[in-house]
Amino acid sequence: MSRDDLISKREAPKPRVATALTGSLLAAVGSLAMADGLLQPHQWQSRILLIFGSENHGDALATTRGMLDEHEAGLADRDLVVGVLVADGGHFGGRELSREECLQLRYRYGVATEAFTAILIGKDGGEKLRLQRPPTALELFELIDSMPMRQSEVRHRQRAHDADAGER
Repeated sequence: MSRDDLISKREAPKPRVATALTGSLLAAVGSLAMADGLLQPHQWQSRILLIFGSENHGDALATTRGMLDEHEAGLADRDLVVGVLVADGGHFGGRELSREECLQLRYRYGVATEAFTAILIGKDGGEKLRLQRPPTALELFELIDSMPMRQSEVRHRQRAHDADAGER
């Protein structure tokens, strides 16, 4: 066998491996697109808080849900949409999510299936905070209130309020 025969045999593509890799890549890209599709309608409209947990994180989930319930008005004032995602499904912005949608969001944000993670996403779509514990309302509100876009919103609301008061 000549040297050229050896090289051509060694470089011959493996169709099954190429097909499997292509399929995996397409599935990953599809998952990212689907996950982004869930969040994209909120870009430039809302901030997003994603809470990832599992049945092993009952206390952390309960603590987080309690904080969210207690500070509902503050969350709404800061245009914050919340998603709680667990192994068998979840909800995001008042919409029920399937197990698959939750897994897509976990994949999109690189959150392990058994991890408890809280992620704050800004109106620009960028990740602003990632915690491996329940967030407190104070740290969320302080971070959001320090953002230039939030400060602009507060100034705009104050001017609108002042204009309304002047018309009376």
